[in-house]
Amino acid sequence: MPGIIDSAQQEPPAKPVYQVVGADGKPASVTEDDLAGMDWGTLLALRRNNPDLQEVLAPFEHRAYARETTRERPLMGASLAVATPLYAAAKGLGLIGSRSGAGNPVGQVSQGFKGIGEGLVGAARDAGIL
Repeated sequence: MPGIIDSAQQEPPAKPVYQVVGADGKPASVTEDDLAGMDWGTLLALRRNNPDLQEVLAPFEHRAYARETTRERPLMGASLAVATPLYAAAKGLGLIGSRSGAGNPVGQVSQGFKGIGEGLVGAARDAGIL
């Protein structure tokens, strides 16, 4: 039937590619998959060099911080699981200030939870459990 597109034939939407000034000061192209795997320090450097991308970078900063903190101190995962949504809510209500504001609280919280999970898996691997 004309005008109807078979969803199986549609290509998935292209993932965004961001042009950034890298942590080393050189131009670079990064995807969200790249950002998801970066350490917290690298993401902070990207933010310093690309302040216009704060809304994009903030969720990945939350993920990296949670991943690294939880991997180093697994019991911190429990407190971060409580603190992450409370922090987003406090920003959204204007109780605390932040660079990223409350522009994407769901993204920041979900990426924070992903980081907690990744940190726990990393800690288990470090301990030889996995």
